[in-house]
Amino acid sequence: MIENAVSCSSTRNKPGGASHCGYCSQCIDRRFAIYSAELEAYDEGVYTEDFINHIPDSETKQRLYGTLRLACMEGIRNQADFREKFLNELDDLIDYIPGDNPDDKLSDVYDLFCRYGDSILYAAKRMQMKYEDLSSQIPKDSLLEMLASRAYKKTPIEHKVIEIDNLLKKTIPILFKREEPKSENDLNDKVQAILINESTKFEREYPPIRFGITTYNPDHSQDDLLIETKFIRKNTTPSVATSGIAEDMTKVPKAYGLLFIVYDPERKIDDDDTFIRDFESRREGCYVRIYR
Repeated sequence: MIENAVSCSSTRNKPGGASHCGYCSQCIDRRFAIYSAELEAYDEGVYTEDFINHIPDSETKQRLYGTLRLACMEGIRNQADFREKFLNELDDLIDYIPGDNPDDKLSDVYDLFCRYGDSILYAAKRMQMKYEDLSSQIPKDSLLEMLASRAYKKTPIEHKVIEIDNLLKKTIPILFKREEPKSENDLNDKVQAILINESTKFEREYPPIRFGITTYNPDHSQDDLLIETKFIRKNTTPSVATSGIAEDMTKVPKAYGLLFIVYDPERKIDDDDTFIRDFESRREGCYVRIYR
């Protein structure tokens, strides 16, 4: 019955004769549920993609990150933390749960949440035991690599920073090899072009962030990550960028992640590590990356 049951949200998009794409949210939930119930012997050969050994794209990777982060109950030590984190969702849900006592209903949902997390982690361990070969390297871009490196413990914003940083490390040196940006606005335009060209989710000067009575527009918006660029030109000093970063940090609400892209072609920053550490230590979710 398991082999014949189809629970895929992308059945029209899959090639070949497989009944499941293997990478939509429903397929991911199904595979974890199957392994948790120790029924994987009845579920072989039905997936076009096998994310255990190869994650096909970044969207699938984000789904897996989300599943594992939720299972690890990040920041949730008890029922009170659970209610605080999911307050809006619980308020929408609580009236539809059987029973009369709201506290009992909350306890039931919390217990279900804990069981879900335990089942996901148990399934992940079983996947590792079955597929991990200690005599060979772990497949790159796979669930096995994600589990071994504990990459899912990083926040979504951290993953975005890593993705953007890897992209800019490759593109900025090539882009400005012959001609530097004319101004900080020109640098903004070039960074925008790089992100758009790579189909990164991105909007320019949006959304406006209100701070006190002023409206502050970040140079770039990356979901919950705000991106600012700083250009240390020949006639400026690192202190100009330093004061600009410090000012921006006071304007942006702490709920947002903040990435500063610092272009320093003349190497006027003496110690990159110290420069970065000085700012990142002041605020959680602040990232500084220097390019040349």
